[in-house]
Amino acid sequence: MSAVRRRVLSASLLIGLFVLWEVICDGFHVSDLVLPTPSAIFTTLWQRAPAIWPHAVQTLYTTLLGFMLGVIAGLLLGILLGVSRLDTTSPTHCWWALRRSQRWLSCRSWYCGSARVLCRRC
Repeated sequence: MSAVRRRVLSASLLIGLFVLWEVICDGFHVSDLVLPTPSAIFTTLWQRAPAIWPHAVQTLYTTLLGFMLGVIAGLLLGILLGVSRLDTTSPTHCWWALRRSQRWLSCRSWYCGSARVLCRRC
């Protein structure tokens, strides 16, 4: 199935679901308080867009700022953990220490996984 055909089918399914939702709500006389129709939702959003827009922009700004701060904090903590001498018990550290040195360095003995590995990080 080609990418264009998949996109057309996806769009058709989405539009079909909205049409079905509209028809079911109108056909069974469902109250707008219980389940508003898609047309009522889009109309209300369009009419109240000037009141909603500043709040939507502020929410987007706050979300992106929080994401950026989280990425920066994660990177800094990852770098600190990578250069730290405190994390000498992890299997990953022992594996990388051995891979870098290409020999068994004996300073302390640590269990890394099921095999006993000697690695030095003193």
